[in-house]
Amino acid sequence: MTRRLPRWTNERAVAERVAAEIDEAEALVNQLAWIEGASVPDHVRPVEALLLARVHREIADAFPSRADAIERAKRGDLGPLADLVRDGALTLTPEARFLVFEFLARERNLRTGRPRGRAGRPKMSETARRARNRVHDAADEFDVIRTILRRLYPEKDDRQVNTRAEEIAKDRAKIATSILKLRNRSRKSGHQV
Repeated sequence: MTRRLPRWTNERAVAERVAAEIDEAEALVNQLAWIEGASVPDHVRPVEALLLARVHREIADAFPSRADAIERAKRGDLGPLADLVRDGALTLTPEARFLVFEFLARERNLRTGRPRGRAGRPKMSETARRARNRVHDAADEFDVIRTILRRLYPEKDDRQVNTRAEEIAKDRAKIATSILKLRNRSRKSGHQV
């Protein structure tokens, strides 16, 4: 199905076209997921990568592994580690055993999970950080939207495409923060957006 390409100056129509492209690519990826050995077209690969990242985060949230249980215990969430110990079906790694010992010996704070005497706020999990601040999801979508715009409007320069991709990502995530400024700042400071 060939649709007319909206004019670049019609921001709303361009945003709707990008949303439609993302939806179509998601549907295609979902269809191809059921076909063994199916290859994903090149123009759909960025959306596939975005969907895979989302799926991996959801799986990690639903089924915490031993490593995740250990990390969550170090942040004060002892539930997953307690489940591993209670079930007994999984053998604990030496690191997990040592962590349980540290809690029993009161070398770690039960409320925060940090070793006693260490100051500072515990590191927030990726799930909690993303739930609290939607800019992370917008930053993930920015690259996908930029790829779609470059394919649809090859005559536009990088600055125009980046600016429009940022506006569309901000509108989709319902945020006001500049994604490009955050990405530049995070590169300088070493943080990840």
